[in-house]
Amino acid sequence: MEKLHLTDEIYGDIIRIFADDQIALDDHMCTYIEKKGFIVTKYVSEEHGESVTFADCVDIAKKNGFTIGIFYIMAEKPLEGTIFQYANCNDQEPFVSEYGKTRGYA
Repeated sequence: MEKLHLTDEIYGDIIRIFADDQIALDDHMCTYIEKKGFIVTKYVSEEHGESVTFADCVDIAKKNGFTIGIFYIMAEKPLEGTIFQYANCNDQEPFVSEYGKTRGYA
């Protein structure tokens, strides 16, 4: 899995930034769901010279409550898309890597 730089631009007509709710344990070792999930959709237009970097996506995620863990970025075009994963957990340096591909708008 190749690590990407936060300053790298993301190419797509639609950029989705999302995370799921997290499962956690309470003091009595019972599981519960922490409501931390979010989804943000950003429409990008090459005609207007707009660009989005991974760092921009991290800022958007933090504005929506992200603190630590993993979230995903999906860059979509009409015929293809790429999913990226951002992680800043396990006492490692935060990183972004390619996670998967889609066919057309997902």
